[in-house]
Amino acid sequence: MKRLILAMLCAAAQAAEVQDFVYVVTPPPNLANDAVQVVWIPAPVLKHCIGQTLQRCIDIDYCLRTANKTGKCAGLAPYPKTTIPNRVLSIVYYRAADFPGVRKLFAIYDAQPRSAFAQLSDAHRLPARIKHTRKPDDDDFDVLEIQ
Repeated sequence: MKRLILAMLCAAAQAAEVQDFVYVVTPPPNLANDAVQVVWIPAPVLKHCIGQTLQRCIDIDYCLRTANKTGKCAGLAPYPKTTIPNRVLSIVYYRAADFPGVRKLFAIYDAQPRSAFAQLSDAHRLPARIKHTRKPDDDDFDVLEIQ
C-alpha cells in the first residue's frame, strides 16, 4: 500500500496523516488484560519482522538504523532518510480508548488466544489512518482510525 501523506505543520514538530498498516501484538505481560499493543513498522524492515517477536523486530530495526554494521548488524542496508516512521513504533491501547475502529481492534484481539499475537503476522495486519509526528529527537504516532 502506498503511503499517503497529507502534511500539516504543528508548532515545534511536523505532523501528517498517513494511511498505512498497523500490526496487533500482545502487550507486555506487566500490563492489564484489557490492553492491546499496536505496532507501526517502517517498510524497509517489514520483510525482516514478519514471523518475529516485537523485540526481535526492534533489534533488527536498530541494526538498520545504526552506523554499527558489524556482528549481527552486518549486511543490512540503512533506511532512506525519508522513511516514515523512522523506526519501529508501538503504542498500547486500553479498552477505554475511543477512536473509530477501536472496537474492531479489540474484537480481532479477543477472537483468538493471546499466544496467537506473540509474533508479528500479516494475519493481524490492519489498515489504519495514523497521525505521524516527526520531532527533532524522535517520531511519534497515534492511530486515528482502524479501517
